[in-house]
Amino acid sequence: MEQYQKGVSQRKIAKSLKLSSSTVHNIIQRFRESGTISVRKGQGQKTILDARDLRALRRHCITYRNATVMEITTWAQEYFQKTLSVNTIHRAIRRCRLKLYRSKKKPYLNMIQKRRRFLWAKAHLKWTVAQWKTVLWSDESKFEVLFGKLGRHVIRTKEDKDNPSYQHSVQKPASLMEFSQPVHMCFVDLEKAFDRVPRGILWEVLWVCGPLLRAVRSLYDRSRSLVCIASCKSELFPVHVGLHQGCPLSPVLFITFMDRISRRSQGLEGVRFGDHRISSLLFADDVVLLGPSSQDLQHALGHFAAECEAAGMKVSTSKSEAMVLDQKKVACTIQVGGEFLPQVKEFKYLGVLFTSEGRMDREIDRWISAAAAVMRSMYRSVVVKKELSWKAKLLIYQSIYIPTLT
Repeated sequence: MEQYQKGVSQRKIAKSLKLSSSTVHNIIQRFRESGTISVRKGQGQKTILDARDLRALRRHCITYRNATVMEITTWAQEYFQKTLSVNTIHRAIRRCRLKLYRSKKKPYLNMIQKRRRFLWAKAHLKWTVAQWKTVLWSDESKFEVLFGKLGRHVIRTKEDKDNPSYQHSVQKPASLMEFSQPVHMCFVDLEKAFDRVPRGILWEVLWVCGPLLRAVRSLYDRSRSLVCIASCKSELFPVHVGLHQGCPLSPVLFITFMDRISRRSQGLEGVRFGDHRISSLLFADDVVLLGPSSQDLQHALGHFAAECEAAGMKVSTSKSEAMVLDQKKVACTIQVGGEFLPQVKEFKYLGVLFTSEGRMDREIDRWISAAAAVMRSMYRSVVVKKELSWKAKLLIYQSIYIPTLT
């Protein structure tokens, strides 16, 4: 403005300041009208959330410090009755002088625990290097494997990082170390599981009686079938074994029948997890037997196969497989009916990939790939649709995308 007041032309001012002529013209025009070159108050896009809204948002964030930005966005849309995006809420949280910080892990080992660890190590001075490698030392004896390096986050100011209320416990004082013992697993497959259930034994296993039992048995009494080949039908013949395919009651009846086999075949074998000993995993006809060694697993498998044969079932040796969950390569030789089961390095059980090394990298990559495919499909059919509200989009996101990823 000093050059303009001295009579310098706008073109020379723009050239000396390296500005466009239109910019210099607008500044001079604003100076003529208002006597100043500052932007008038009220110019620019108005913020969606005013000071009162920010105070309410800050109170909500402080009350629910472990909430995610997505959850806060859902709450803000319902509370303020405004269309708000995740980025808008994220900027508003920063305007409230808050931020998502990783919470501190407390408590660490105390003096009593350190003393117990020292005495335990002193009592095992004669151990070999191989035996010491089976001990996993840790300053925090309760692990957060699912969180990995990300950790748990909390909304707070930077100055409040040492506040005890913003810390989370990751340690059980009673447990000081974990032993990395191998887990021997046998994935058992039953031949034609639903089609081989003896109905006579099934009625004995059912705990119901009276009208309810008669109603269930009426579905199977006097049931007959036929064979159809090239439009030719055979004569009707009675069926005394098996459960109806596609009947909603069949899985419940099969679980009840398998529960009897599991209870009768259960012994002292099993893998110890804390105060519990788990000998098998059961989900309908998907059975996994567990044991600390191949001998214990062979004993458990023999008991299970014997109970299955007594109940009219049969273990499929061609589809059953064995695996050892350990960082080292451990042989596991087990057999059923004189036939040895193959030992595999990976097996998919209930949609989850188990590997002999105990790694979840491939399974996590598969989850991410499936979630990415769902997100691409949702973007084309949900996100870009203007007729859907943000609330409906968030509900679809939480009901479809989150379960696929987790």
